[in-house]
Amino acid sequence: MSDDNNLSRWMSRYWLLVPLILAAILIRNWVEDPATLLPEAPMTISESQADYLLEDFSTRHFDETGTLAYRLEGTRLAHFPDDGRAEVTLPALTLTREPAVWHVTADKGHLTREPDIFTLLGSVRINRTLNDSESSVPMTILGSNVAIALDTDELHTNDPVRIETPGMIVEANGLQSSVKAGKLELHSGVSARYEVAR
Repeated sequence: MSDDNNLSRWMSRYWLLVPLILAAILIRNWVEDPATLLPEAPMTISESQADYLLEDFSTRHFDETGTLAYRLEGTRLAHFPDDGRAEVTLPALTLTREPAVWHVTADKGHLTREPDIFTLLGSVRINRTLNDSESSVPMTILGSNVAIALDTDELHTNDPVRIETPGMIVEANGLQSSVKAGKLELHSGVSARYEVAR
């Protein structure tokens, strides 16, 4: 009878020790395996993150002769190192090409390098003014998805555009233009409306 009591006492102590032994084994394995303590490898910047950000910025670009080629402003610029592009929020681009100055605004823009192409997205507004006050005729181009080749000063879009000058409104599907030469080539669906000045 006493042997049975001793055995039942030993068994009850044994079952109390089992959880402690299991906990000791788990803790030993956790301490000896440092890989479980390492965080996940961070995503490289080039995969999807910008390597630098600018807020409320203004930047100027000069050509090889030291002449100001263009000025770019915006509320935010994010540069991505994987392909070298820059994404700009509310860009305002100013191109000075004598005798005209072109002011370009948009909702968003993508700037790529080699070649330097600035693609304006969303609602795009282009204002051209001439420095010669006697022959100055303001012109406004309204459209979307406009690409400007900053190296060659070529402007292009396949989307509908609206061109406004004093007394005339022209609408078309697509536009090609040389900023330096001041020439416009309309692709298709061209319509014009003359308005008599009052």
